Amino acid sequence: MRRVRLWPVFLLLAQALVSFSAKGELRLSTLTAGTNTYSNTVITSSSNGRVLVDHERGMAAIRVADLNLETQHQLATAGLVQPELSKQIEKEVAKRATAKKRAARSSSAAPAGLTIGNAEKTSIAKLLAQQVKYQAEQNGIEFSLEWLQNRFGGMTIGLAAAALLMAGIFRRILFFRVCKNATSDGSFLVFIPVVRWLDLTSAARMSKQWLGLPAFAILALFLPPPVLQQYPWVAKVYLGFIAVLWLVTIVLYLVWCVRLCQSVNRSAGWAFLLFFPLLDYVALVVLAFSEGQPAVSGDLDPLRNPVLAT
Repeated sequence: MRRVRLWPVFLLLAQALVSFSAKGELRLSTLTAGTNTYSNTVITSSSNGRVLVDHERGMAAIRVADLNLETQHQLATAGLVQPELSKQIEKEVAKRATAKKRAARSSSAAPAGLTIGNAEKTSIAKLLAQQVKYQAEQNGIEFSLEWLQNRFGGMTIGLAAAALLMAGIFRRILFFRVCKNATSDGSFLVFIPVVRWLDLTSAARMSKQWLGLPAFAILALFLPPPVLQQYPWVAKVYLGFIAVLWLVTIVLYLVWCVRLCQSVNRSAGWAFLLFFPLLDYVALVVLAFSEGQPAVSGDLDPLRNPVLAT
């Protein structure tokens, strides 16, 4: 009869017993609870917000609330407190960490402002990004998914993300219908960011060359010319040029709103709603279900379109 060696089995059982006995306890060299200090402590879980402490002078049942926050966090990490109490401890730890970060940020220097001297050294977009980041840090705002989940909860973030996704898809569907009503030829390019402005410009019966103005306005924020560092007076001209570009871009957007409404036989009053977030959905729904002018689609110049001259 073949003999089976049992020592590996006993070794596994011994390891399991050791791990089981070590589980559910926390060893600390010293423990302070209120005005009492204990040495060589072994802490095990209890109930009613208390833990059992085995120390060199005996045993004691200590309230978790009497311990400092660092020890409470160690108990929560070791799983020695109830789940509800553990969540409260984690929230308090996160709150303390946020307060420390805010105190450290308040002592730090503010970023460079949007001045002519700073515009000579770096791009305007970088200066604006530094200002936004600084203001967010001063108000305890972090641009991370973890911070959003801790602040608003995972369910709220998921619902908000789903709502934004559906709103974006619905907006692009409205753009598609508006382009189809205005030109009798809808294009799926409206579902692509940035590129959709090619079709939206055609739907408003405007030349695509006008898109060069907002493109230059955005590009100027990121690419300051190197000559700014050589001639200080050029910085003033450069900032003035950017201001004019953005002013013309705003006026051009207003013209686009009016022309888009006219291309589907709607009054220019709906263009007022197109200029404001959220309210533009109302105008887009009206324009999407309006009848366009397919017979005169294209250039509105009567010299190039004989139909308009009759």
